[in-house]
Amino acid sequence: MTTQVPPGPENAVAPQDYPQFTTGYAAYPPPQSAGGGYPAVSYPQEGAAGYPEPVPYPQPGGPPQAAAHPPPSAYPTAPPWATAGQAPTPPEQPLPQYGGLLVPFPDEMRHASRAQAPAVWPVAVFTMLFGIFGAISAKRRADQARRTRNSTAPYWITFLISLVAGAFCSFVASAVLVGPLVTELRENQRLEAVQRNVVGDGQLKAARINVTAARCRAVGERDVEGMREYLCRLTLDDGHTASLTLTADEDGQWQSGPGR
Repeated sequence: MTTQVPPGPENAVAPQDYPQFTTGYAAYPPPQSAGGGYPAVSYPQEGAAGYPEPVPYPQPGGPPQAAAHPPPSAYPTAPPWATAGQAPTPPEQPLPQYGGLLVPFPDEMRHASRAQAPAVWPVAVFTMLFGIFGAISAKRRADQARRTRNSTAPYWITFLISLVAGAFCSFVASAVLVGPLVTELRENQRLEAVQRNVVGDGQLKAARINVTAARCRAVGERDVEGMREYLCRLTLDDGHTASLTLTADEDGQWQSGPGR
């Protein structure tokens, strides 16, 4: 333990106790004898044979140092503008997308929020029944589809296809059903005209044959001149019947005998 001596004249140190202070300097520690105390140590001078070689401190950006030194840090130490003269870095590759909807066709889900478009089949039915007036139904439904952000093309395509199909069906119906029906009606009117003329035009009365009724039927097709052969069963005024073969035109004008 160190003991402190309080200051005071009674505790003053006499100069003769420490002669080194009288010379103007104090050697510390005091020189010791050769037989004891601290050993004498000598250090080599710079440039001597045993002097170690100085190791330079590594500078930033300098040449690589010996393997004994640790490698430089991986973090960039240069400012951002120091890389302006370097080669451009390759573009970053897009990262793969994860977390999509588990549906067969995810791209179709973009339109899932749109309202459902009006049906197309009423346009086809209206056009088949009323022909060109089906455009009214097509326009009305196309406007509804446009307001819901749906395509308007299906309605006009359906209208055009239905119009062509309706015209074709009308032609077929006219050729197969309406045409023969109209022809039959006209032939029936011509047959009635022939029967009236046979009874009332006076050709048989000139031959002194009084006919009260005549029932005729066609026995051949009408030729290019419009003539057609008929076989008539005549009812005479005395109750007897007779047969007559004649040829008549489209107006019902007839002449006895088969046509030439």
